[in-house]
Amino acid sequence: MAQGGEQRAYAVELLDNLLDPDLKAGVLPLFETLEPGERAKRLCAALGKPRCSTPDDGDLARLTAGGCDWASSWTRACALDLLARRGGDDLGRRLEARLEDADAVVRETARHQLTWVEKIGAHAERLPPTLSRVLLLRQVDIFAETPDQHLAAVAEVAVGVGLGAGETFIGEGEEGHSMYVVVAGRVEAHSGEHVFGEFGPGTSLGELAAIDTEKRSASVTTLTQTRLLRIEQEAFKRILSERQEVARGILRVLVRRLRRLG
Repeated sequence: MAQGGEQRAYAVELLDNLLDPDLKAGVLPLFETLEPGERAKRLCAALGKPRCSTPDDGDLARLTAGGCDWASSWTRACALDLLARRGGDDLGRRLEARLEDADAVVRETARHQLTWVEKIGAHAERLPPTLSRVLLLRQVDIFAETPDQHLAAVAEVAVGVGLGAGETFIGEGEEGHSMYVVVAGRVEAHSGEHVFGEFGPGTSLGELAAIDTEKRSASVTTLTQTRLLRIEQEAFKRILSERQEVARGILRVLVRRLRRLG
C-alpha cells in the first residue's frame, strides 16, 4: 500500500511538471488522493458542470418501443422504469404495449410497473425485480467490474430464496454448484464450533462454486430471517460463454485479489 502511495505521488509530481497550466486543474484531481466530493468539486471548478439533456417522454417511449437500434434490453427496461415513474395519462397504455415485448427484462418491468400503478397507496416495491437485483449485484465485489447491461443477464438467472433463522444452506464438505448473495438478513460462516464471521446484505458466498465445482470449505447458516439470491453454476457458465464482458470483469477482480495477497 505504501509503495502504491509513493508511485501515485511520483505520478502526480510528474504530471504537475509536464502538463500545461490549463490542463493541470482538470487532470490532477483524477490522480490525487482526494475524497470523492472534493474530487468532484475540483473537476467541476476546472471543467464546469456537465451539461446533458434530460430525455423527454417521447424519447423514452421510442427507446422502450425498440425504436433505437443501439439500445440494449437493459437500456430499454431502465427507460421504461423512468417513464413509469414520471406517470402521465397514457402510462397504462404504454406499459400494456410492452407486456408482449421480445425482451424478458422489458416485459418484467412493464408487468411490475402495471401492478404498482394498481396498488398506489399500498406498500409495493416500485423497482422491478431485475433492476433491483442489478443494483444489489453491483455491491458484490466479484461483479464490481461488470457493466450493468451484462449484469442484468446475471440478475435474470438469479433465483430468490427465503430462509428462517438457524437454517444451513451451505454445508462444509459438500460439492458446491452455486453461489449466493445476501439480500436481507444476517448469516454466519463456520466450521464446527469455529466461526469465521458474520455477513449481511451485498455479501457473496461460495462464488467460486459458480465457476467450478468444488467442496465447500465452510458451512453457512442464517442468524435471522434471510433472503438470498442463488446463482446456479450451469446458468452462470452459460452467461460467461455468451457474455465475455462478465468473464473479463470477474477476472479483473480476481487478479486484484491475487495482487493484494502478493
